[in-house]
Amino acid sequence: MTSLSRKFSAVATALMTCVAMFAVAPTASAAPAASSSATATTYCKGAGTWDHVWTTTDSANGGTVCIEEYRDIVYLCDTAADGLAPRMNVATQSSSGQYNTRYTLTASGGNGTCVHAQESDGGSHDLPYDAWIYIDIWLGPLPGSYHYGKEFYING
Repeated sequence: MTSLSRKFSAVATALMTCVAMFAVAPTASAAPAASSSATATTYCKGAGTWDHVWTTTDSANGGTVCIEEYRDIVYLCDTAADGLAPRMNVATQSSSGQYNTRYTLTASGGNGTCVHAQESDGGSHDLPYDAWIYIDIWLGPLPGSYHYGKEFYING
């Protein structure tokens, strides 16, 4: 990721976190601050390699997303025994400025279940570089059902 991309990403992350009131767990470069954050990275396999780790906004952080920009690796994990399946949309920004969904993931096997996608899956999983990526994460069947959050980053 270029220095300029990191700066834009940091500003966008801070702004969207405040606006969306989305719970953000520490990134790979930060020390774990809370037990739910440490658990989140453990669920996503390979703690310490993630560029972004985000959770749903419920008190149990029932859904966790981990993203590694290099190779477009995305994990979605069910991180609470709450009876709700976490879901996420991954969208990219078009030249018109509109965000279009590339794919959706659902971790539907209960607490501890993870699903993933990556660039090598091809097609919609190969995200464009130096482009804005938009992530929705929520619990329940419909977008925004429960503990909805959204986040943006520049893929680098």
